[in-house]
Amino acid sequence: MTLNKVEATNNTGAGVGVFDGSSVTISNSKITTKNQTIATNNTLGGKGQKVVIENQSEIKSENTAIYLAANTNLSINNSKVVGKVPVHALLGTINLASTVLETTADAGAQKLSVEEAKKDNGPTSADGSAILIRANWYADRNEHEAGEEDLKLLLDSVTSDGEEGKIKVSVYNLKEANGPRAGTDFDQYTSVKNYLKGLGETVDAKFYTVNQSVEEDVQ
Repeated sequence: MTLNKVEATNNTGAGVGVFDGSSVTISNSKITTKNQTIATNNTLGGKGQKVVIENQSEIKSENTAIYLAANTNLSINNSKVVGKVPVHALLGTINLASTVLETTADAGAQKLSVEEAKKDNGPTSADGSAILIRANWYADRNEHEAGEEDLKLLLDSVTSDGEEGKIKVSVYNLKEANGPRAGTDFDQYTSVKNYLKGLGETVDAKFYTVNQSVEEDVQ
C-alpha cells in the first residue's frame, strides 16, 4: 500500500496497522492519531513487514507514534516523527536518515518501571527518549531463526530533543525478566548497545537492566 500526499487524522484511536508480511510506503503525507500511528503486532503473522516513510512526511501521535512489536523493516528518510515516544521497538531493523524525532514526553520523564518495561502491549508511559528499545523480550513467534539478528539500529543524520540535537535513545535489557523471548540465542541488547556506543557523542544513549528493579548500566 502506498499513501502519497495524504493527510489523515484519528483523534480516538490508532493509525496504520502493518501485519503478516505486508508493506506500506508513506510519502509526502501527514498522519496524526491518538495512539500508535504505525503499529505492528507480534501475534498476527510472521516477519517481513516493511514500512517506508519518506519525502517530508510527518507521523504524529499523542502517545507512541511508531510501535514495532514484530520483525519489521522500518526506513524513515527526510521526515519527522512526533510523539511521547516517537519510535518504540522490540523487533526489526530501524534505518533512519535525515530525520527529526520529537518527543512530547514531560520534561521530567524518568526511566520505565519494571511493570511498564514488561508490558506485552508496550508501556503507557514515556521516559523522554526519542527511540525506546526493549531488548530481549520478544522473538518472532512464528518464524524466528536461531541466531537471527532480529533487532538492528542504523542512524544517519538523525536529530531529537537531546542536548545539542543529539538523538536520545534508551535501551532496556529484559534478558533476565523471563519474557517470551527466553531461550533464543541472539543478544539484542549487546548488539544495539555496541552499535550506539560506536556512534560516540552523536547520540545520548542510556542503558538499563530489568529484573526485580530497573538499574542503569553505566559500563
